[in-house]
Amino acid sequence: MLQHGAVMYWLGAPGLIELDRDIFSPQGAFVPGGPLVLISDAQVVLFDVDSRGVQKVTRVEVTGQRPVGVSATNSVGQFAVLGAKGAMTVYQVPR
Repeated sequence: MLQHGAVMYWLGAPGLIELDRDIFSPQGAFVPGGPLVLISDAQVVLFDVDSRGVQKVTRVEVTGQRPVGVSATNSVGQFAVLGAKGAMTVYQVPR
């Protein structure tokens, strides 16, 4: 995670994989059986990534509380976002 954007090192890839360069001070989590999730302010970004780089990006605006944390859940394709006022919202990754 960077101040602006995020990069990933994938074992066997020739170098760093740039995920995003615009999202401000993101937090991230790997979704079981799904993408990498980055959050920042009112934005959630889902990345399908492999050793070749980013294959698909999905951007979603979050309404309600400002996200302050993100976590994987124990369910395939789900992640949880913690809001600034303490509410936890679980999301299902679109298929």
